[in-house]
Amino acid sequence: MMIAEKPGSWAQHWRQEGQIEGRVEGQADLLLRQIQRCFGPISEEIEQRVRTAKTEQLEIWSLNILDAVTLAGVFQDAMGQ
Repeated sequence: MMIAEKPGSWAQHWRQEGQIEGRVEGQADLLLRQIQRCFGPISEEIEQRVRTAKTEQLEIWSLNILDAVTLAGVFQDAMGQ
C-alpha cells in the first residue's frame, strides 16, 4: 500500500474533499438548470446565490422547486420564509 493510500492520509482527505465539492457543484448545476427551465434566464445574482450555497440549502431549494410557482418560492427556507 502506498503512503497516499493509507487511511487517514492527507491524500485521502483531499480526495474526499474533492468528491464533496464535486457533489455540491453538481447539485448547484442541476438546480440552476431546473430554475432556467421553469422560470427562464438566470440573473448573475441568482447564479451566485446558488453557487455559493451550502449543501443543506441546495437540498431545500431543490425540493422547493417542485412546488414553487415563482422564483421567490424556490428560495424560501424550510419554514416558508
